[in-house]
Amino acid sequence: MAIPKLFFNTVKDLPFSNCSKCNIFLLDGEMEYMIEKVLIPNDVLYEFAICGNCIKSLQQEISKESLKSLQQFNESELNNRIQKIDHLLNEDYNTIKKQLSETTPDYSYENCNIMAFFNGANLVEDFPPVCVSTQAIENMQDVLSKQTKDSFDDFMDFIGDVPPGLEELFKTRKPVLI
Repeated sequence: MAIPKLFFNTVKDLPFSNCSKCNIFLLDGEMEYMIEKVLIPNDVLYEFAICGNCIKSLQQEISKESLKSLQQFNESELNNRIQKIDHLLNEDYNTIKKQLSETTPDYSYENCNIMAFFNGANLVEDFPPVCVSTQAIENMQDVLSKQTKDSFDDFMDFIGDVPPGLEELFKTRKPVLI
C-alpha cells in the first residue's frame, strides 16, 4: 500500500523524503523508517520521519534503568492504550480521534500520536499504523531516567517543519514514542 495522505508531511503536503535526523533519502526502499505525528485539537503539533538507523541509535541511548521501567510500563499500561488505525487511513485526524474515543471511551484521543512504518513509498503491513493518547506517552515518559529524557530532547531539537504558529507550544511539549 502506498503512503496514505494521512502520513504526508503536513507543511509540504507530500510524502516525507528524508530522515528528520540524519537527512538520508527514504523513498528509495533501502531501509525501513517510521513516521510519527503528534496531534492536538484541530492541528498537527509536529511530525517527523526517522530512518531505521537513527531509531537504533536512539534506542541505544536509553539507559538500563529506563529500559526496565519501560518494560514494566508497557506490560501494565501502554499495551492497552495502543489502537490500530489501519482501517482509518483514509480518514482525517478528527474522524480518527472521534472513532477511537467512541470505541475506547476510557481514554482521550483529543491529543494523540499516530505512527506507522514504511519502506520506500509503501506502508510496511507487518506493523499496522497505530494511535496512542498523548497522556499515555507522557505517563510513559514519567518513568524514563533524566539521561534518557535528555537524549530524546536532543533528538527532538532536530525536528523541523513545525506547522506555522505552533513553534512556541513545540518548545515546551515534546511527547514522542520512538
